[in-house]
Amino acid sequence: MIITPESEFFKGDVVSLNCETTEGRLGILPDHSAVIAGLVPTIITFEDADGKKYKANTSDGILKVRKNNVSMLCTTAQWAE
Repeated sequence: MIITPESEFFKGDVVSLNCETTEGRLGILPDHSAVIAGLVPTIITFEDADGKKYKANTSDGILKVRKNNVSMLCTTAQWAE
């Protein structure tokens, strides 16, 4: 789930996510260990359960991973071209 102050930008089942944190690039797959990390502005990539691939520009924010649930709270998010 990707949430901004204005909207729920994306909600759905995702099988992989690649994003940039304050500690560096992070790849998330099913059964990833729990983590909370700061996000930095970047282009994230992710793939849904049907194999569709997405790219989005995201701002700074917070990433939370716990029990196969991923939440990204970002100041802004928009689809990358």
